[in-house]
Amino acid sequence: MLSEVKPHFVTHRRDLPVVTASEFTRGFPAINFKNVESTLVLLQCIYQSGPAGSDILREGHGFCGHYESAAKLLEELDVALQRIKKNWESSQALTVFISIASRLLSLSSSTTIHTACLSYLEDGRAIAFGWMHDLEEKAQHINTYEERNEYMSKRAEIALICVDPFKVEDSPLASILSSSEQASIVLQCGIVVQESRLLLGASKEPMVPLLLLRSRRLFYRCYHTLASDGAAIDAGVSRSWTGFQPGSPWTVTGSIIGSLLSPGPEPLASSCKYTSTS
Repeated sequence: MLSEVKPHFVTHRRDLPVVTASEFTRGFPAINFKNVESTLVLLQCIYQSGPAGSDILREGHGFCGHYESAAKLLEELDVALQRIKKNWESSQALTVFISIASRLLSLSSSTTIHTACLSYLEDGRAIAFGWMHDLEEKAQHINTYEERNEYMSKRAEIALICVDPFKVEDSPLASILSSSEQASIVLQCGIVVQESRLLLGASKEPMVPLLLLRSRRLFYRCYHTLASDGAAIDAGVSRSWTGFQPGSPWTVTGSIIGSLLSPGPEPLASSCKYTSTS
């Protein structure tokens, strides 16, 4: 049955219950990742728990407990990743691939699969990071305000996708953040997200609120590790602000005192937001 609200989206209604099967083994003849509904349905399939199985895994997740099946899934994910890696317009597909690999990482008991999943997530993160910089460069050559905002909004969305592969358990996350290069990626994406908060707030993309919630939870988990890594902070800030010159060690402060400088004549009144926090 075609949806009356969204004609491109197909829905099905049944009176009889659907026989439970592994969500990872249900076949689709074709998936159009340009439709956000495809992403939402796949995310539901990935994360819903379903009835209990015969072992520690839920019945719908039993597929991930078999080494051969998990390895084949990762192999196909890699093929799909290579297919989209040069096209930032495939960002929704990348979101799904990252979510599948993250879910497989949490469900599999094989250390080999764990290593392969972490490697895959790193590749996905690198692709999103490259897209983020490509969009920034494209936006710099756009003259119209509306079109430039479209590129910058998409850049911010991809920054959220870029931090999504860090959404792993505490032990592998600590190992990943031990690399100052990887830690600086978190910081650079965080800076982009913060700079683009108004664009993200106005975004009509259904995935943006979910990605924002995920990123906030991740930044909270990463805070203490990042705060103690001065090299990562220097790298993250210097790559986001070309005029930055590393100096004395970073310290935590409860307030910042400074002056607001503006070109031209002195403004008659400062903004309410500035005066209320000064």
